[in-house]
Amino acid sequence: MPKPGAAAASGSKFIARLYEPKAFPIARVRAARVFLIPMKYALIIAGGGGEPIGTPIPDLEGFTPLEAARTPMLDALGESGRQGVVRTTPEGATSGAHAPVCSLLGVDMRGWAPSRAGLEALGLSAEVGSDATVWRLVPVTMDADFATIADPYPAFVTAADTRALVESLRGAMSAHGELSRFRVVDGAGALGNEALLILDDASEESRAGKHAMPGADEMFGGGGGSGGGRALVKAFPKGPVGQMLRAVCELSADVFQNHPVNMLRAEHDLSPVSMFWAEGGGALPVVQTGLGEMFDVRAAVVTGDAACAGAAQMLGIDRLPVPGELLGSRADFGAMASAAIGALERYDLVIVHTDALTAASLAGDWRAKSAIWERIDEELVVPIHARLLAEGDAEADADQEGWRLMVACDSVCSCAQRLRAGDASPFVMAGAFVRSVLNAPFGDTNAHGSDLKIDPGHTLMEYFLYSGLRVSRRRGGAGVGTKQWEG
Repeated sequence: MPKPGAAAASGSKFIARLYEPKAFPIARVRAARVFLIPMKYALIIAGGGGEPIGTPIPDLEGFTPLEAARTPMLDALGESGRQGVVRTTPEGATSGAHAPVCSLLGVDMRGWAPSRAGLEALGLSAEVGSDATVWRLVPVTMDADFATIADPYPAFVTAADTRALVESLRGAMSAHGELSRFRVVDGAGALGNEALLILDDASEESRAGKHAMPGADEMFGGGGGSGGGRALVKAFPKGPVGQMLRAVCELSADVFQNHPVNMLRAEHDLSPVSMFWAEGGGALPVVQTGLGEMFDVRAAVVTGDAACAGAAQMLGIDRLPVPGELLGSRADFGAMASAAIGALERYDLVIVHTDALTAASLAGDWRAKSAIWERIDEELVVPIHARLLAEGDAEADADQEGWRLMVACDSVCSCAQRLRAGDASPFVMAGAFVRSVLNAPFGDTNAHGSDLKIDPGHTLMEYFLYSGLRVSRRRGGAGVGTKQWEG
């Protein structure tokens, strides 16, 4: 295995141009009504797949889980195409309270970042009105004094566990006056083991995020089990809403103390689910312009993640039905690939999203993360790439539609620290008119060593669809002029 960063060391020979999104802002593209060359696109989003550079995992001798994995197809894409990094989480936002996948779907999150809770409510088809505010309820393990969070991601909390805990909490809340104003919906999170807390008659301040709560990982300041977390009592917003949120969290602690879920966890030497921590908070997100209108593409998505499904609904992206498991390490990537391949007959852009890598990272399991990368390579990238090849080589033959494929991490999750990080995330793209510069296997170190750095993150979609294309045609072949997107 080549040492990571070996290819990146020759940076003095790089001749790639840094993509400047200001030269072709999305607003200008919409106003000019420029249409793409008919082409087939596939985007595979590896949620939480990045690993922070400089945070080594001792067993890997300097490699990241992606670099340690056997991923021949991804490596071939890295050598023949372009790889770089993209900043999906704007300054001031967090990947826990917000959904960085929105950046990859073309949403400008600077100054306005849709709350993950609101997106998950959309994705779960929860009945949430325009006057509601939604928070996420995250299972956590507390310290002995119940003052700080000892573990923001206790291991092996299943969706069934959360359903049982939610049912018990609902019953207790119904008998507590003001708390009966809240509704609790399960099924959120990367593994479906989190829940949503919904206040239907929220104030305008709440809907605007004035009563947002810090994420569980933000409260757990130490990372890697070193402690030093923030005191919970200081995190709740002031006023009646803050008091109710605190009451919900404290009530969950009382309800869960001797709950059958925790009794079973104790038998297996697993840390308890001490309580639900309420994080994030905001209204249902609304975007005036959908992905199809922004880029003139018909798009569909395959995902089991509620936040990604909500983002797709917000942007008018069709969600494809897929039988079988779609969450976590047991996700049926083969079924997801089959659905995507079939959809390429009807859609220009097909998106496949998995959050299995996030779950492995937050569990601190680098072996699982590497194994999932290998499955993504073999079960998703290989068959989708093979299908795209049938679209022909648009560079060699102008009558061929051509294709592009991109694999992008929506965020960086540290296995060593078991935390989400705000670092730029790696991506690789290949296909028609994509010129190789780095000529190195795809990996965290090589991607960061490239001079292709996309910031802000929402412009990556434009770069993926437009870069290097000179001629644009309306569907059916009518020309609308010539433009150049630098690649």
